[in-house]
Amino acid sequence: MGVGIISIYLAVVNYMTDAFACYAASTFSTASLGRNTFDALLPLASYNLFSTLGYDWAGALLGFVGLALSAVPVVLALKRKQVRVRSSFMSDAVDAESRDGGEEE
Repeated sequence: MGVGIISIYLAVVNYMTDAFACYAASTFSTASLGRNTFDALLPLASYNLFSTLGYDWAGALLGFVGLALSAVPVVLALKRKQVRVRSSFMSDAVDAESRDGGEEE
């Protein structure tokens, strides 16, 4: 599960850094804050989770959540233009991309 979470986190951070290059430090710190908040709160819920569902179902639930989150990098790769268009920070980059006729590399 840890490898899955780290790989999802790295894919999201890499995407955000590429998409919002001039705000890379802020995007990285925001992603880290979200991950660290989740890391801090999950152990607080784990006792109730495992005592209520049992070890098998609680582990399966965490695995299913990880499996569902593994789609995030794929969705970001497929929907990158729509994500950029909806962002007010990316309006300049999207305009430049449409003027150039392709994606910046």
